[in-house]
Order: sequence, then structure tokens, then C-alpha cells
Amino acid sequence: YLKCISITKDETSDNTIMRMEEYKDDTFELLRGEGKWIKGISSTLGINYNTGFGMTGGVFRLIEVKNGNHVFYSYDTSSISQVSHTTPLRYRVDGHNINLSGTEVRDNIQVYYTSGALLGNFTANGNSINISVPNSGMYILKIKNTTISIHVPAV
Repeated sequence: YLKCISITKDETSDNTIMRMEEYKDDTFELLRGEGKWIKGISSTLGINYNTGFGMTGGVFRLIEVKNGNHVFYSYDTSSISQVSHTTPLRYRVDGHNINLSGTEVRDNIQVYYTSGALLGNFTANGNSINISVPNSGMYILKIKNTTISIHVPAV
């Protein structure tokens, strides 16, 4: 069961944004999560994921909706042009932790989901850093001019 809690005009487009609450049933006692719908389009999670706002275990995002050259909705993503296959950096995966070595003090490490969305920025305090990620799956790490992909297996 979904309940609209607010309707606002999007600041960056002509779209109307509906903030939604998702409940287990029509008693509206157990809140499962909150999300956004773009009126007339879909959830910001994408057309296949209009519900399930409080679910964990996946990263879903509506990237773009257009008809011909007219863009109705666009989510600003980051892109990575090339992933390095050889690098002085070394990593080890332990559960949902990525232990990265070969860094230098104050190196900025950017961690991205494969969708291009930024998970976070991290700063090395020495020649290694431990980065926790929320789920198993592929992640892209960018350090200086080096970009590496890392698979975090299911635990």
C-alpha cells in the first residue's frame, strides 16, 4: 500500500515529484520505506521497481526518460572511461570490506557503483585504507589517474 505524503515541483525540470510512503497493508501501521515518484513517469527506482522503497540488496535507479530528442527526466551520473588492469595498488576483499594497499597519505579514493552513482569519497591516512561497502557486487574505485574494478562476493 502506498500513500502520497507530498507533491512538489522539481527544481531542475518541469516534473512533479510525489513523495511516497510504502506500508505492509491498508492499516498503515508498518512503514516499509519512503521513495519518490515522478508524476506520469515512474518511481525514481525505475519502471520495474515502483515499490520496494525500503528493500536492501540492490541498487536501482531511473537514469533517463526521453521521447526522440525531448528529455523528460535525467539523473546526473558519473562515468568512468577506462578501468585499469595493471596497477601498483593491491586489494583484498574480506566480507563487505575492501582493504586497499599501495596508497599514499591523503590520496582521495572515489568508490562508485557500476551504475555510475558515487558511493563515497575516502581519504587514505597511509599506505593502506579499509573501505566498507553496503552489499556484494561490483564496485569501481578511482585513485588519482587509476581506475580499478573490484568484485565483492556474497558472504
